[in-house]
Amino acid sequence: MAPKVKKKVLIIGLDGATWDLLKPWAEAGELPLFKKLMEKGTYGILKSTVPCRTCPAIPALYTGKNPGKLGVFDFTKADGSLVTFNDIKEPAIWDILGEQGYKSAIIALRTTYPPKRLNGIMISGRCPSEESPYTYPRELKERVKGFHSAAEEFNKSKAPFIKNVFNFVIEDIQRKYSLSRQFLFADYDFTMYWIGATDFAQHFLWHQKDKLLEVYHEVEKMLAEIIANFSGDLFIVSDHGFGTAPATSLYINTWLKNEGYLKLKGSRIQQWLVCQFTPSVNQLPERLQTLLLNAARRIFLREKRGKANATEPNKEAQASPLRPFSPLLLLLDLKTTIAYSDRFWGVWICNRNLERNYEAVREEIIERLKDLRDSKGKKIIVDAMKREEAFNGKYLDQIPDIVFLTSKEISVSRWISNSLFRKSKKTDLKGAHDTTRDGILLAYGPDIKEGVKLGEADITDIVPTILHLFGLPVPEDMDGKVLKDIFKEESEIAQRPIVYQKPKWAEERRIRERISKLKLREMV
Repeated sequence: MAPKVKKKVLIIGLDGATWDLLKPWAEAGELPLFKKLMEKGTYGILKSTVPCRTCPAIPALYTGKNPGKLGVFDFTKADGSLVTFNDIKEPAIWDILGEQGYKSAIIALRTTYPPKRLNGIMISGRCPSEESPYTYPRELKERVKGFHSAAEEFNKSKAPFIKNVFNFVIEDIQRKYSLSRQFLFADYDFTMYWIGATDFAQHFLWHQKDKLLEVYHEVEKMLAEIIANFSGDLFIVSDHGFGTAPATSLYINTWLKNEGYLKLKGSRIQQWLVCQFTPSVNQLPERLQTLLLNAARRIFLREKRGKANATEPNKEAQASPLRPFSPLLLLLDLKTTIAYSDRFWGVWICNRNLERNYEAVREEIIERLKDLRDSKGKKIIVDAMKREEAFNGKYLDQIPDIVFLTSKEISVSRWISNSLFRKSKKTDLKGAHDTTRDGILLAYGPDIKEGVKLGEADITDIVPTILHLFGLPVPEDMDGKVLKDIFKEESEIAQRPIVYQKPKWAEERRIRERISKLKLREMV
């Protein structure tokens, strides 16, 4: 174990926070604390993952690794079940710090349920209910009773939450902070405190900026007390940005059909009926959509089993067990379809149906996507790329062959329609973040430069930067880099060379997997 560097680091997470709101408010004097932190610290954009959702963004934030190494791309897995902390196999920053004797307090961080053992304490964010075992150690729950009580009301019925969202958000911030103060002001080396209420507020109150400003006033009250009692280096981050919920949906599979890459089953009349009526499924209540999805999955699997004895089954064109099931597959002619989309951010290519080179087809689709325009001639796809250009890691085959992001004004529907564009589904959500990768990064403290605008950093850069701050080597398999430019030039941290090392966690995992395989062979 290396000699411990005496440092204290605190990360405050503001879910969905964006400079589009905070910067104008700070400059206008509406958020004086943020203005001070920006003037006395370093700030910039923190680029989120693709897709830019809380999950996988937060796991990337606390592991320093992209979703291709984590195998997590949304809140749900390929089988439709929810992602839990057990699905994150890579070590979190507190695991690495704990190995060196540093104690951590991880509070209200989403994607950490159920909590795992660590050198310190953990209060998971977003759990099934207040009755769930959401703390480590378990007996800690007695000290934070009621931490997730608002979740109880939200899970029972969303209607009261939506009607009184502002009051819910303010109460949630105040309640969780009052229960967390005992740990925030305790003697931990590393603390991470996540505020999820800002994301809820922006989803429902994006059209009421005066209400959102009040939410951030409440956040500032909390931050002021924290900063007054903290002498270390502070990082304020968000997992993604935010914007107005798009009023228009692009039907990506309709575009693929129009371009000749996707073929539907049935006659022209049957295909027209499918395109006419399937978009209406999007308007159904979520519970009914789930029932229909499960029914469609059973039908598809039954058809798949029925074709199991067919000669040379077209496996690539069918849904891989690694891919989430889409009812769209029931509608496709899988023997002739070249490409389809079952995610709002990617396109799959069916290799077995290609008459031309795979790379040539992929590049052709990418270029056509980039050329896609709306009725006013504005670009719809702001970026399209090969999956290996956006990701790396052992889960690359779970990622669509082509990855894309639309403009903020356009959402993506994975259904198919007779129209390329349609009005988006009417919901209570006024704000959205499916295409807003620009989150926030604000660093402030004794080791941080003053009054510096950083530019862009990646969400995977936070872990390497903090490890370097603690004087620890950065594992070579991390995707992020050390943000050395944020540290004062005369500081020992800035002058200290960055050290990389082979991750011992990977070797330990290989040994465990080898032992498991040997045990299985012995059992057989």
